[in-house]
Amino acid sequence: MTKETLIILIEKEITEIISLTKGFAELDTFPKPLMEMALEKSKNLTKCLDQLAKLKEKPQPEKVVVEPQPKAEKPQPIETVQEPKKGEKQTGKVVAKEKEKEKEVIPPQSESKVILAETIKKTTSVLENLSTNGDRVASVIEHQKITELKSAISIADRFRFQRELFEGNGEQMSQAISDFDNMDSMEAAQAYIAQKFKWDEADANVADFMDLLQRRYL
Repeated sequence: MTKETLIILIEKEITEIISLTKGFAELDTFPKPLMEMALEKSKNLTKCLDQLAKLKEKPQPEKVVVEPQPKAEKPQPIETVQEPKKGEKQTGKVVAKEKEKEKEVIPPQSESKVILAETIKKTTSVLENLSTNGDRVASVIEHQKITELKSAISIADRFRFQRELFEGNGEQMSQAISDFDNMDSMEAAQAYIAQKFKWDEADANVADFMDLLQRRYL
């Protein structure tokens, strides 16, 4: 499993444990299925962290720092002395100088600034790649087959479905989820829902639950 996948799974488990903890604050009693789920999430989190710790870091290539070359010094103009002609007054030394355009000299950056710029650029690139890969992995996870509905429903969705679809009855929802996991087709699940519940198909909560069921029977 890649580092990006492990980080996404770790974030998911932490988020669900937080949601579960907040849900406990609203309950007077703690149903056994929820307690089992909390323990399962804790074990999954520990497992992912152990796998992340065992990943070997790729050796980083050594940075080659190029020392700036000193700029060649501009040759000094040669002074020439012209002897005065006969009959002319001596005017002194005549200095011949070549006219050159002055070029702006930019001092080379210090070694520390170069390394800092390279580090910032590399860090930004890594974060961008991590974000892109994370979105791609998350998209794959959202559309893959569910082997067990019980473990696929997040903590936040569990409280939401219990409140909106099962009239707040946790035991009833747990029993329904167990029955769905024992079925082998979407048709059987739909017949079960039509017999036991009066759900509105236009309800967003119903649509979300049905999406999970469809992934269960892929």
